[in-house]
Amino acid sequence: MQTSYLWIPLLVQSVIGIVSSSNTPPHIVQIVMDDMGWTDVMFNGGQIPTPNIDALHSAGISLTKHYIHLMCSQSRSQFLTGRYAMYMGQGRMLPWDATEIGGIPLGQPTVADWLKATAGYKNYAVAKWHVGYIYDGLLPQSRGFDHFFGFYQGGVDYQTLTYNDIEFGATEYTDIWEDGEAYSYTHAYASEEDANSMFLYRDKIVEYINDEDRDADTPFYMYLALQTMHVTLKTIETKSAQCEAILPSDTDPVRQIYCENILMTDDIVGDIVDELKNNDLWDNTLFIFTADNGADISDGGCNYPFRGTKGTFFDGNIRTFAVVSGGVIPDEQHGTERDALFSALDWTPTFLEFAGVLDDIDEGSRTWDGLNQHDLLVDPTADSVEPRNHLVLHIGGVDGHSGESDLDSANIVFEGDDGHLYKYMSLTDFSFWNYVFVDGWCVPDADGNWNVEVDGGDTSGEEVDLASAYDEQFFLFDLTEDVGERVNLLKVEQQDNSDLVTYAKALLAPYTEHELFHAPMEFLWERQDELGMIDGVAPSLKKHEYLKLLEKNFDALEAADDYIPHALQQLYLTEWEAPRSHHSQTAKSIALVHITVSVVAGVMMFLGATVYALYYYCMKRKYDGYVQIPPIAFAH
Repeated sequence: MQTSYLWIPLLVQSVIGIVSSSNTPPHIVQIVMDDMGWTDVMFNGGQIPTPNIDALHSAGISLTKHYIHLMCSQSRSQFLTGRYAMYMGQGRMLPWDATEIGGIPLGQPTVADWLKATAGYKNYAVAKWHVGYIYDGLLPQSRGFDHFFGFYQGGVDYQTLTYNDIEFGATEYTDIWEDGEAYSYTHAYASEEDANSMFLYRDKIVEYINDEDRDADTPFYMYLALQTMHVTLKTIETKSAQCEAILPSDTDPVRQIYCENILMTDDIVGDIVDELKNNDLWDNTLFIFTADNGADISDGGCNYPFRGTKGTFFDGNIRTFAVVSGGVIPDEQHGTERDALFSALDWTPTFLEFAGVLDDIDEGSRTWDGLNQHDLLVDPTADSVEPRNHLVLHIGGVDGHSGESDLDSANIVFEGDDGHLYKYMSLTDFSFWNYVFVDGWCVPDADGNWNVEVDGGDTSGEEVDLASAYDEQFFLFDLTEDVGERVNLLKVEQQDNSDLVTYAKALLAPYTEHELFHAPMEFLWERQDELGMIDGVAPSLKKHEYLKLLEKNFDALEAADDYIPHALQQLYLTEWEAPRSHHSQTAKSIALVHITVSVVAGVMMFLGATVYALYYYCMKRKYDGYVQIPPIAFAH
């Protein structure tokens, strides 16, 4: 049977498709929820159904020891940069407010910066920013993101979109922005029923997924810092009846509203996943679902079985759920868990490894403190997997004012010789370091209520005096045996745990020798009252004004004998530039392969078309009786 040369262009197109698909870095979608607790998701034993989130868990990997650092602004800066807050002079558990100049330093790149510079990613950020706004250079589009839609400060009203200040409460200033321009409330909602900022974020995410200005072969990174479950939550009327059916009849109204918002959030997560799948993007997507810190248990959230709430150093705040899903996760890893220590700092190098560019960045150019956990996720039995034996959570300075440290304000999780996981905490000058919330446990009872237990008894009836515990300042917990952190081993008289404390301090000490280490610089949290909150808490300083203000404060600290490391000062005063010599060799190789294949494909298609046209011409002349041609050897 005779065949034509039409198979040539089809073969070439197939080759191009194979080369393209095998070398295109994955899309990365990272959802970071706000104040969402460990047991706010059903896959961790929660009370409220979260089917879409649970589906991510079933088709992905659950990190059971995923730790964040501090909370809120500082947690987010560490998610985005992979760098310790204590190496940015901002290691304090206190978020920023309007007119304060704190933010990610100009010289500290974000993971978005790195992905763009080394792998050509197009980057989007949606919802909460909260890591610097006072000058345009601190805003998302100056920090590696091509597009941003959301608010700059710590919180906005879900319906009016006006700024809620931590100190002063509700304000009249609208804080919602799109690519640096104020987003008008008048066109925000199509109807009263849609009057919730979460729907605005969802719609913008869907728009970004369908971005027509992004080439089909361009990978994207989405940082989706969704607003729930941050206060003050609004009633979701479409979910009220469902929550009434789920919760006991005597449930606190706060818990009822919390339930409604959990259900709405789960729907929105499902909408995002569906949009990726409907656009044939899911198979090449790495999808992360986690939170910036634990829930505020006094506002309806739950971190059971962990102790503590948002704003504490107990695991209820710093140990958050984290699910890794998406089509790039091997099928055999679906529904599995990783019990190894995993830090929020680790996402930066891990994303760069998934993008195929980590090895192209030499050690001297790397700007993060996290570890590459790629192999732990995709092939946990590989020889390259080296689980952490400790994780430093935070180190402060002496009295909160010196770059030196006697480790009296430090927190670390570490593995002991017995294989148990321990946590050592010393909380000197606690009021300075911490944005103090209520301490305690969210505990489910037999009637289905999830009650907040403060200074209450444990299951054996023993009283736990949390107030005096803070006065003691020093804690040692065996997290393997005491996941709820109810027994401070330093209070157990019959045990000598001095060796564990000595070991913990030995692990901590080297971290204070880093050239950027310093206690939090208080001026980052000082209100610049003369600035005012202008045009909806918009940026108020020009670049030269911002730099001058930084230099003024550095000089003042040094005049007070508080030495600021030169490297730290330069981190704030000098903008980061991607190392020219380290633009991704992988990306260049991929581009070269694409060019080569395209050229070869073009030549082959031209030759194939020419031969086929010649053959067709000759056959036509033959059948028309003009010429006798010898047979051409085709495949039979």
